[in-house]
Amino acid sequence: MLPNDGHISVDSKKDCSELYSNLITDHDRFHRECVLARECGIQLIILVENKDGIKQPEDIIRWHNPQYFRYWIAKKKAERLGIKSPNPPASNVQLLKVMKSMTREYGVRFEFVRPEDSAPRIIELLGGSK
Repeated sequence: MLPNDGHISVDSKKDCSELYSNLITDHDRFHRECVLARECGIQLIILVENKDGIKQPEDIIRWHNPQYFRYWIAKKKAERLGIKSPNPPASNVQLLKVMKSMTREYGVRFEFVRPEDSAPRIIELLGGSK
């Protein structure tokens, strides 16, 4: 956010995993931030850096969530030890639904860029030149 113009705030995420963590794992905190931004008249833009070829929110459906790999390992270990299996991670469809809900309810905009394009895009979003 620019100090002299508090109408746009760009929150960058280092990858889709961080986005997942914020929207699914730490949903309550992220929700509070979205509510506060809306109440303060701030357009919140979430800029997600990624090397996965994700260019728009709908592309998140084809993202390979590393949480699934960790889940299957933990599930197999639980089966081997005869203990309760962990809950599976949220699906990419659920992640997309949360993104769409945040956009609809709070005006949050999600953008996806390659890491090398992140800084120029932030400058552009904040009203600077390319």
